[in-house]
Amino acid sequence: MTKNFRCLVAGAAMAIFFPIAAEAAPAGIVCKLQQFGGDGHSSGTVDLTFAYDGGATGALSATTPWGALNLPARLAGTIASGEFGINASGEATLLMPDQTALDACLTAKAKPADLADKDVLALLVNACSHQVAGGKAPVPVTVHVEISGIDGD
Repeated sequence: MTKNFRCLVAGAAMAIFFPIAAEAAPAGIVCKLQQFGGDGHSSGTVDLTFAYDGGATGALSATTPWGALNLPARLAGTIASGEFGINASGEATLLMPDQTALDACLTAKAKPADLADKDVLALLVNACSHQVAGGKAPVPVTVHVEISGIDGD
């Protein structure tokens, strides 16, 4: 039985990924996250496998291309039923785009009013994060992960 989920992963100064699909796997919940480049076109997908350990409260963990996550989390429903919600938030140390290069890209792409609009800024950060080099070392960030499951059958 296939389960379809919605995954959202976001973090301070972190590239934003848009979900395209997810499924339950023996090792956990696999989220296929679509990345978009500066031209608005897909730059590919990234598979993230999340593992939830606990009951109503627990921990959500994953090893990502940017570093490891181990976040306090809450679970509503049951993963086995396919109808659930997981919310996790916490601090992590992850590889991020180079901040100086990201700021220069944002300044070049945006009008001053765009930088004041949080929604426009989020889209611009996403576009620029795929155009600039990665930072040399992981940095501390606040991460929020939300996974919602509905039975796909």
